[in-house]
Parts: sequence; structure tokens; C-alpha cells
Amino acid sequence: MCYEIDNGKTANNYGISYLHVYARKWEHFTQDLAPSQWNKILVNGRKWFKVQIRNTLEDCLIHVFRWKKLNIFISSESGLVRSEYTFKVWSQSTWVNPGDSYVAYCNIPDVEALDIISNLEVMWYHNSQQLTNLCVFLSSELTLRYLCNVRLPQMYNISLEITLTNVQKTDEGNLSCVVYEKFWKNKTKVRGDLLAMKSVPIQLREPIKSMRFKFDQSIEFSLTDENTEALHPLQVFPGRYAPTCQVNGSKPSANVSIMMDSDLMNGRKFDLDDKMGTEFVAEETDFRSNSKVNVMCSADVDGLPNSEMQRTYQVLVRQGDLKFKCTNSSAIVNNKRHKIVCEVYDVEGIACNKILWKRGDTGEDYSPGSYNNINVACRNTPTR
Repeated sequence: MCYEIDNGKTANNYGISYLHVYARKWEHFTQDLAPSQWNKILVNGRKWFKVQIRNTLEDCLIHVFRWKKLNIFISSESGLVRSEYTFKVWSQSTWVNPGDSYVAYCNIPDVEALDIISNLEVMWYHNSQQLTNLCVFLSSELTLRYLCNVRLPQMYNISLEITLTNVQKTDEGNLSCVVYEKFWKNKTKVRGDLLAMKSVPIQLREPIKSMRFKFDQSIEFSLTDENTEALHPLQVFPGRYAPTCQVNGSKPSANVSIMMDSDLMNGRKFDLDDKMGTEFVAEETDFRSNSKVNVMCSADVDGLPNSEMQRTYQVLVRQGDLKFKCTNSSAIVNNKRHKIVCEVYDVEGIACNKILWKRGDTGEDYSPGSYNNINVACRNTPTR
């Protein structure tokens, strides 16, 4: 058997003056306790009854939990006594991949195994379904998908480890460790009070559902997950552009970045309102005349293999050899009003907000809009 009785140890964990120790045999075992050991043990001051584990404490706990050879109760002659306990519940990650296993721990520090067995009821729940009492499953069917182990890295630091195997979408929710304290009076359990119910979430990782990559807001075309070519050719004029990439549907939110050749572009990341997507907006960057550069949006989901999605523009920056024709035919004298019209040719694919007016005396640029007494407008005209 995995128990010995030693009256020589001292402690005063509960502040109890008189203790009774009762042992109940659940199954036959060869050695009976001596009659004196069945009797009341009088504890004066700080003397304390303690069970010592032969071999390893883990083996003993498994022996007691699963086969229930011996059940020991500790009670106070004066009545009910409340004890102080702390509990910790955690998992290495709340996210899990489909088909993988999810492991959670319920830790009860600074407490002996005997105390846990005698005074506490510790149960694992998956959502609303109770799985165990300590590490004993309520039905054999549960052992097809769940495992439970007792972990004892230290004598006074015991954890119950629960493992859910082959996790699927329907398993999402919580694993909860529920702890009750048992109260005894006159050798009879009179009630159990809830001490703690602590949970860890089970969240299934999901891949990116869609991607939309715009080279600039001035360009209507977007690359999506349906564009399967490795490099999508795009011609632009020299200027400053701010690529934008949006991905949707992943869990957790995807990591999104934009590369300009081998350089990571600076920018800002935004969570979309529905929290089902992420958008990365790069800072406006100069694209110089007569150059070629690859601009790539890349996104992946942390911890999910083969989740990366990429789309790439092969950008050809044209030479800035545009043709201009400007008139001031509607000017009004006395500085009251001037309407200047400027036509720009060979700007196919260039939006109005990329064609600016520059004020000669200050060097200030004006895109379409209103600026005090200056109004700037732009429209596309048919090619003559």
C-alpha cells in the first residue's frame, strides 16, 4: 500500500486542537491498521497527523484516485473548519489547431495530497459537461477523447492535467476546474461549498478566408485571393503611393505586412469593425521614374501551418514625360476671379488626386478640394 502513519511530524495548518482520523476500506487489502491507529489521535499544540507516501506521491495519488483502496477523512471535534486554498488554472495557449490536442492544468499549491483527497472535491468540466472527479472519469466513453494525469513537480505543488484530443470546431468553449470544500460534522459530510470555478478558453485556429491588395487608393483595381498569377504587372507614373492590404476570416487575426522588394514598408495595422479582419496601410512612399519594383502583401496566422497568403504587384514606374496644355481664357480683370484650365495627356490609369497644382509663390501643392479662396477640381476627359 502507498501509505504510512507517522505521528512525529508537526504542523498547524488548520489551527485545530483535536483531530479525528478515520479510515474506510473500499476494497480488500492485506494489512489492517493496528487498533490504536483507528482510535482518536489527540493533538496537543502543533502535533499533526501526516500520511507519508512510499515510493512516489504520484503513484499513490493514482492508486487512491483510480482504485480507491483507501479513503481518509479529517475532521475537527469542535465542528466545521474553513481552510484557505488558492487555485491556478492555465494552458500553454488558448489557441489550438484542428486535430491537435489541448492541454489545461488545475494547480493547487501549498497543499498536501491527503488534504486534497480528504477536504476537496476537484472536477473538470468541458463547457457544461462534467468530466471527472479528481482524475477519475465519470464514464469510460470519456476516455476515448480525454486524458487526465496528476503532476507533482514538488510535494506541495499538485496539478491535475486534462488533455482533450483531436480538437474540432464543436469543441470550442471552455475547460473549467471546479473546486468544492467538503465540511464534516460527527463523521458525516454535511455540505460542500464552492471555492473556485476557473476556466481557460478553447479557440480553434482558422485560415485566412480572403485577401484584397490595393496598390493605392487612387487605383481602382485590387488583387484578391482569386488572382493566382505570381506577379501582377502594373504601370504607374512617378509619385507617392500608399499600398493597402486587407485580410479577412482568420482566427486569430492574421499578421499582415507589405514588402517593397526586400524592404519592409512602414505603416499602420487596423482591426476591422467586425473584428473578423485586419488591414495594413503602408506609409506613402516615393516611386521613382523609370524603375521596376515588386510590392508584395504577405499574411499568415500565428501557429497555423501553411496559412500564408501572398499577392504581388510587379510595378513599372513610367518616365514622367507628360504633355500639358494650360489656358487662362476666363480670367477676370481687377484680381476678382481667375479660372485656369490645365489639360494633361498620356495619364492613362492615373487618378485626379495624383495630379496636383503647385502655387508658384509658396511652392504649396493643391489636390482637388477647397482652400480658402482657391477651388481645385479635376475630371477625366475623352481622348481627342
